[in-house]
Amino acid sequence: MDPQDDDEFDSLVDNSDDHQEDNSDDHPEDNSDDHSEDVSDDHPEDDNDDHLKDANNNERKTRGKAICKEVLKASSEGRNYEVEYNRFGRAMGKGGTKMNSMIGMLARTTLPLNKPHWKKVPVEKKNKIWNEIKNTFKLSNSSKTNVLKEAGKTWRNWKTRMTKDLIYEYKDVAPQLLEKPPKDYINYYSPEDWKGFVATRLTPEWEELRKRKQASQAQNKYPHRTGRGGYALIEQNMEKELGRELTEYDRSEMWKRARMNNKGEVIDEEAREVVQRIEKYKKKVADGEIMEEGSNDVLTMALGTPEHGGRVRGVGSHVILRQFFHTPAPRRLTQKKSSVDEDARYKDLEDKWRQSEDKINKLMAFIQSQQSGVLESQHAFGSGVGGASNTPQAPYAPPPHSQATYAPPPPSQATYAPPPPSQAAYTLPPLSQAHHENKCKLCIGSINNIVAEGTLITINCTELRTVKSNPRYCRVRIDVVHQKDAILPKAVTRKGYTLVGQVIGYEVAWPKKFVLCEKLQRDQFSPSTQQPRESRLTREQVTQLTQEPITVPLTPTLNCLKKLMTRWTDGRVVEIPSQKRVFGFPNVVRLMKYDIENLCNYEMLGENEIQLYMWMLDEQVHTNGLNHLYAFMHPALISTTAGTDEVRADNLFKRFLQMSLETQFLICPWKINTHWMLVLIQPHTHSVAFLDPMNSHFREEIRDIIIMAFDKYHSYLCKAETDNSKLCVPKCPNQSRPTECGYYIMKFAKELTSKPLPKQYLRREMKRTTPYTAEEINDLRDEWAESIFQYLA
Repeated sequence: MDPQDDDEFDSLVDNSDDHQEDNSDDHPEDNSDDHSEDVSDDHPEDDNDDHLKDANNNERKTRGKAICKEVLKASSEGRNYEVEYNRFGRAMGKGGTKMNSMIGMLARTTLPLNKPHWKKVPVEKKNKIWNEIKNTFKLSNSSKTNVLKEAGKTWRNWKTRMTKDLIYEYKDVAPQLLEKPPKDYINYYSPEDWKGFVATRLTPEWEELRKRKQASQAQNKYPHRTGRGGYALIEQNMEKELGRELTEYDRSEMWKRARMNNKGEVIDEEAREVVQRIEKYKKKVADGEIMEEGSNDVLTMALGTPEHGGRVRGVGSHVILRQFFHTPAPRRLTQKKSSVDEDARYKDLEDKWRQSEDKINKLMAFIQSQQSGVLESQHAFGSGVGGASNTPQAPYAPPPHSQATYAPPPPSQATYAPPPPSQAAYTLPPLSQAHHENKCKLCIGSINNIVAEGTLITINCTELRTVKSNPRYCRVRIDVVHQKDAILPKAVTRKGYTLVGQVIGYEVAWPKKFVLCEKLQRDQFSPSTQQPRESRLTREQVTQLTQEPITVPLTPTLNCLKKLMTRWTDGRVVEIPSQKRVFGFPNVVRLMKYDIENLCNYEMLGENEIQLYMWMLDEQVHTNGLNHLYAFMHPALISTTAGTDEVRADNLFKRFLQMSLETQFLICPWKINTHWMLVLIQPHTHSVAFLDPMNSHFREEIRDIIIMAFDKYHSYLCKAETDNSKLCVPKCPNQSRPTECGYYIMKFAKELTSKPLPKQYLRREMKRTTPYTAEEINDLRDEWAESIFQYLA
């Protein structure tokens, strides 16, 4: 062997570039997940590794091993890099590139090689990488998942690269070189770790697995050419070309650009055919000939294959169908379960009930006879309390209802059925309790909407997995169903059941205020009977609101706007359109003359004025690159004028579904009667912050609506409630008169949306209780006035 092979062996992995975009967009059969290792050896860093050779096929000098000197130096000086994120939570920009480089460096030098897959890597090793990244870059704790996903992908690609370029390259020609790791990594891998890793790659089982994965990878017909930046870099370049942020994510355009070379040409013939089909389908969509529905969009139609359950094509790694298309989580109850299957299940359960009916009647008779014997003996020998009683007693007769037998209704109706024999049987309540007390009617949304009938089991739900120690819920068994398709208030996640018709005979959690039961009403457990809590404000503080108002003079801008209003007729309206991204739907803000005059005269603000200011803040949020943190709720959809609590909760739930990022806070201007408050909601973590210019308690009405929306959100995702809601009620500047609340919440929202760490700001920085000054209020009003001048011409 040539003596220079030693140097070649050591340098083969110096130019390790592990942050290529996942090149499996169009792989039809790859079911691998984040925990499995790709052993195909056909990675994009190998297929697209143009930096090793130039156009004349001459060797070029490689950049060497990444050691992140600039990042480490900045960290040692106390300077942390800012990281930008796209709408899917993927790091991008200069900070994102440096972070990915450091993740790769840490994965190669920190994680062991001899672990078969990511799950087996010790948790302390993973946490070490996360802590290093968190201390070097400005990140929130919610970024941990994506950081570790990137580390896992890098670790797997690194092992695959060494398998291909080192082990399989030299196992026959120079096996002695495989006795130690490359010189640049000899200090990171112990001899035992390295030898164990090499040994696992030389087994027949691994060779067979490798060939199988290579055959699977060969089915990737359309390899992309994104290189190290991936789809995030393509999105960034498109925004530079347009001079603004992308408002809509076009998968087909992203897919097409990912297959282009530096000259903007699609070289591959098969990919070029797909691009032509994309243009054809785009034209048909624009002409109204076809419609895009969910995941069946232009790209799916052009490729001719449906979306894979594990990834979304044209987007990049770590993005799943539910996140991109807002589809519900897959249920264990498959879609093949049609109504015919449900009817068959009802009939089967009914037959089982008939078979066990005699046994139940015999058991009831036996219990009654035993209790009758005990009572007779007590009458004969006295009660044991206060002396014996010799007064003749009438023989014990059980209540009439206990003698009744259960006769199931005809098969066409939903009937009570006991749980399958494999499940724990329901324990009969003691006969000393009147059984009819536990019978209840179950409602959803309103006490007039009865969807089922059942039996109250326990007052609290501490024993159910779906609810942990939640006093708002009780435990009931479903006996009779009136609306099979009604959605359960709490999904049975371990079974994948979300409909009332699926849980006949099961014990489930149900909100107490929607349970019509004599026992609950008698014991006053219903939240509707509880008196609302008193406000924390004293009478003197309330009086002070009207006795000590601050004087807010007119600024030149406001004076000009007020003079302009004198020329308006009372019925004149100015319409200001807002984009879909602001409130989740295209919207037009309609300002009347009195709306503008209210702001100029420093009077009570209405929904139109607040709505316009939220639109202005959305523009600022996107300009500052903080759209991954903040979204906005239309105030009219949650105010008291929107309808019942159930309608408002449903509006809130639908807005949750439109929020694609787990890190986003929903900013909700909330009006009760004439008082404005600001509520921040992070649906994924059940976090709620309540900002009230009067510094009062968290309103019961708002709490109930938010919890109902949370319940719908988790039922929709078929996800169990893991923690109770986290509530933060920070101290706020106190308004000095009743009409100021609208201005104060606008100021709250402006200060909050300028912060990259909202939770830290609410907990540590927001402690002021003194009122805002006239200058601070006027800055806010001037900003509002200047934004509408262009629409008043």
